[in-house]
Amino acid sequence: MNNVKEKYIWGYGLSLIITSVFNLVLMVVKILNHDFSVWMKLLTGQRLVSHGLFVILTFFILGYFLSNVKSIKTISIDKIRKAILITIPACLLLLLIFWFAKLFI
Repeated sequence: MNNVKEKYIWGYGLSLIITSVFNLVLMVVKILNHDFSVWMKLLTGQRLVSHGLFVILTFFILGYFLSNVKSIKTISIDKIRKAILITIPACLLLLLIFWFAKLFI
């Protein structure tokens, strides 16, 4: 694999992991804090649109900056792949647990 591809795999792979956790935190804060949810609705007219914009911008901005950090290249691509395969389902599971707990409690 060439260096340019690997550079973006490292940067955007780590960005995906961080953005997934950020997405989870944003969802929980929106559910728990009504004022924050209203503020997000005021930004674009829809809470979901604001949420999506935050997540997409976070992913691309972090990915761009992390792709240019030279010390990231010490992490193996296999470790990033494994971290992605663990983080995404874990965030989804935590969100579902929180949502069901909030729904029934």
